[in-house]
This record gives sequence, structure tokens and C-alpha cells, in this order.
Amino acid sequence: MSRNKTKNQFKLTQIFGDTVRIKVMEILLENYLKDQIAWLNISKIAKKAEISTSSSKRIVDQLIKETIIHLNPIETHAKNPEKEIRLNIDNKVVQELLFFYRKLKGLI
Repeated sequence: MSRNKTKNQFKLTQIFGDTVRIKVMEILLENYLKDQIAWLNISKIAKKAEISTSSSKRIVDQLIKETIIHLNPIETHAKNPEKEIRLNIDNKVVQELLFFYRKLKGLI
């Protein structure tokens, strides 16, 4: 995917700047608007945002601490299992972000 196509893909970066956190949040917001809300893993988020997995992981860890996203516990014996995440819809900030994002996309 070309750099210009990526820039046009993210509406929030056009408003708030092209940062890793904004891209990760937009991917999570977009996921919530789908018919089937999926649990996303860090690798998929990084690939879609065209950022490094380590950058994506750093942002995801911050968002978990801030209760912006839920972490789906995965039962495994792996030392560092892949994290599955999605937005925490019970968080008031997330609710406001979803409202704003729907308006931005012309869905409201």
C-alpha cells in the first residue's frame, strides 16, 4: 500500500496528526463499526497501520492501562502469547470517541 493511500485511509490523522496512537485508535474504532466486532491482535493492527509491531504493542499497552481497550485473555502455555484486544465500550471516553467517529464518517 502506498504512503498516500495510507494517509487517505485514516480520517483522524488528517485532523489530529499522523501518530501511531491515532492510527491504532482509528483501526479500533473502525472495527467497532463492523457488524461483527472482532478481537484484533497487535500484528494485524501494525500491518494495517503500516507501523512496527513494537510501536503497536507500546500503544496497546498504554491503552490497556487507560482502560480504553479490553484485553481478551488467551489460555496458552506460550511465554509471550499474542494479545487480542478491542475497544472497551463501557468507557465513557470510548463512547464519546465512537459518537465523534460516526459523525466524522457521516453515519449519524
